[in-house]
Amino acid sequence: MIYTDFSEIADRFDTLLVDAYGVFWGGKTTIPNSLETMAEQVRQGKKVCILSNNTLREQDSINNYTKRGVEK
Repeated sequence: MIYTDFSEIADRFDTLLVDAYGVFWGGKTTIPNSLETMAEQVRQGKKVCILSNNTLREQDSINNYTKRGVEK
């Protein structure tokens, strides 16, 4: 099945594993509405974990995302 909006399945999960690139980060900017969607899940009490296989060191990645609105 193909879902057009995350809200269609969000209630099924307590924790979300989100791949950074292509899910909320497009390389130069965030994907439209992605940060708001993740923030809403946190407000609902869910954990949102960001995964990535980028080549930056962990702290560099965190700094890169926090500059663009992703909170720790």
